[in-house]
Amino acid sequence: MTKLASMLGIGALFAAAVIGALAAAGFFGNPTFAGLRPDRPPQPAEPPPGAARVPGEAVAAGHPVRVGDLEWTVTGARRSPELTSYTFPPETRLGSFVSASFEVRNASKRPVTLTEELVRLVDGQGREYAPSPEFNSQFVPPERNLLFNEHGLVPPGASREGRVNFEVASGASRFWLEISGPGAEERYVRLPLSQSAGAG
Repeated sequence: MTKLASMLGIGALFAAAVIGALAAAGFFGNPTFAGLRPDRPPQPAEPPPGAARVPGEAVAAGHPVRVGDLEWTVTGARRSPELTSYTFPPETRLGSFVSASFEVRNASKRPVTLTEELVRLVDGQGREYAPSPEFNSQFVPPERNLLFNEHGLVPPGASREGRVNFEVASGASRFWLEISGPGAEERYVRLPLSQSAGAG
């Protein structure tokens, strides 16, 4: 009796496996998954958070752009295969970098603190790059490293000159600086890149 029950159990397991395989192959009709109807094909995935569209409207460098309480003017940009630190002894970091120089004026009646969240770099393929302390704190003099230290506190009506470095993909080309602010729509500035042997 025990042997018969064991054989029946094995047979039931085998039958369940066969039925499961047939169902997976669509033998019993199209499978239905959570959130997906059989009559609707899978939808394309949303673009990743870091993927941005190429800006449709942008101003040229050298022209002021008002974003929220701040007025930004990009004064220059360059591409470089390396960064050189301002510290002694100098440290050189190899890679692919874009450096943007800017002037920012506080057009409000209250102090404003600049942070790295205010700017992004967008390339011709729509890729977005964020500034990192790794490529700025050691490689931009403190008085110009406005996005990463206390020099980013701008009093009402005051102006500051700064610079920000971005690490970019080696094959990237055509760049825009994206500038944002609390409660304000992003604005874009076309960067007229010059080539440089190094940035420091």
